[in-house]
Amino acid sequence: EKICSDLNLAEAMDLIELLVADHIVGLDLQVSEVHDQIWVPSILARRENLAEQAAAEGVQGRDGVAEDRSEAVPPMTVIFRLAGVDGEATEDRVESLVDASSDGAEAQRQVKRRKALCQAFNACGGAAVTVAELELALSERREGSQEV
Repeated sequence: EKICSDLNLAEAMDLIELLVADHIVGLDLQVSEVHDQIWVPSILARRENLAEQAAAEGVQGRDGVAEDRSEAVPPMTVIFRLAGVDGEATEDRVESLVDASSDGAEAQRQVKRRKALCQAFNACGGAAVTVAELELALSERREGSQEV
């Protein structure tokens, strides 16, 4: 509605299509659900495809190590266009999405987020540093208790 009113096309709402990640999304869908269920999976799939291609070609990232694919997801790109201008649309239409507020979907998203964070933490050597720091703290504690 905002796009149409800004362009003085308020009467032409039926002529506007919104595209996100090569999908025509329904105008009544929640932005947050489109982001979580269409945009983020498409970005992650693209990154995975690029990583597989790089691995197959033997390409490595900085310092001779394969690049980390856990960086933040870029802002969602939404393309709006007039329907039917270039012929019939070939993109898939998404008119409804799973309610993200349901317990199962939210729990699954949390598990995926935690897994991604753990993988990133491990990839940067965080687990090894944490274990080393704990061992150092324990040895200092033991030394301190023996001096008393």
